[in-house]
Order: sequence, then structure tokens, then C-alpha cells
Amino acid sequence: MSTEKAKLYILDKIFNRGSFCKNHVPETDLKKNIVPFKCDKKIFQKAVKELLNEGYIKQVRKPAEMEYCIIPDRKMEIMGMLLKELGKDSKLPEARMF
Repeated sequence: MSTEKAKLYILDKIFNRGSFCKNHVPETDLKKNIVPFKCDKKIFQKAVKELLNEGYIKQVRKPAEMEYCIIPDRKMEIMGMLLKELGKDSKLPEARMF
């Protein structure tokens, strides 16, 4: 799986859950049938770093672990990108229109 696909997965997950935790790796989600692809943990970590550097997400320190949330100013841009790239596969409610 490419880093780009991992980035879309992470952003979609954040929109779906409100935040995204480092421990939510695709392997665990694959077992729960939440995500339809396998992902190398290194690619996944690289995707998180790229999203942080590109200013799409920011870290939120919770008592137990690191979480990420979307930077509010980029929300509409990210939503458009997810709908364009993922279409029906997106967890966004707006994706049902496709």
C-alpha cells in the first residue's frame, strides 16, 4: 500500500471517529473489517509524519496515548479530497450521495 492511500485512510478515520490514535493500526482494523487493505507499519508511520508536516493534522496529548485531530482550517479541503479520492469507500456521511 502506498503512503498516499495510508494518508487518506488516516484522514477518513479522523473524520469518522473525531480523532485518530497511533495504536489504531490497519492490522487491527483489518481484523474488524474496517479497512480493506494491508499496510506496513513503517508506511503508516511515514503517512502520519507527512500529514503532520503538511499541516493537515495536529497532535493532541491524551492521558494514555498520542492522538491526532484535523486542523479545523483544513477541514473542508480534506473533506473534498476524501470524497474525490475514496468516493463510496469513505466513511463520511456525504459519501452516501455517490
